[in-house]
Amino acid sequence: MTRLLKEPSVIFFDLGKVLVDYDFGLAYNYIKKRSALPSDEYDQRIPKVEELNELYETGTIGTGDFLQGMADLLEFGGSIDSLKLAWSDIFKPIPESIDLVSRLARTHALAIISNTSDAHIQLLEANYSFFSHFKERVYSHLIGSRKPDSKIYEHAMKIMGAKAENSLFIDDRIENIHAAADLGWATIHFHDGADLRQALIEAGVGIPSKEPR
Repeated sequence: MTRLLKEPSVIFFDLGKVLVDYDFGLAYNYIKKRSALPSDEYDQRIPKVEELNELYETGTIGTGDFLQGMADLLEFGGSIDSLKLAWSDIFKPIPESIDLVSRLARTHALAIISNTSDAHIQLLEANYSFFSHFKERVYSHLIGSRKPDSKIYEHAMKIMGAKAENSLFIDDRIENIHAAADLGWATIHFHDGADLRQALIEAGVGIPSKEPR
């Protein structure tokens, strides 16, 4: 059960599956069609790519090393530029969440905390204007920590000048929610079909009406 917030509050949003949906299957299918590997072997190598992506999302390796490593693992026959685009062009915004963000930004301090990578953020920030509603954007690859590691939450709280008792975190992964709750934050576990507006109201967050046109 989400506890009530003390005002004024800082609201921290996850990015993937909360503000934007994504489907890595789109990228893997594109790569598979251009791979020299038999189908079974290709599928068996996907976990190795995911391990490589964890290094990428903590900034341990850069974009070039990640893309080349993935190309080698999956024996990709296309260019590195086409691989980068395929890996990144997997997102679409979640309209209901974006609408709430645009309203909340008028009355609340907002920030993003996301496990992400340079390639993904380059594409997302270039294509979607809603990022301007967030005072800070805490990206795992820039600070060297991924959720649910407490370091990323503590960093976010510090740069926002927030206190745990005034912080609310919204994420789709329960392990990330638990980590924030352990630090004393209020939380909302967002998932498919969730009514985020109602959950925010139950957490004590006032939601402004739409601006008149």
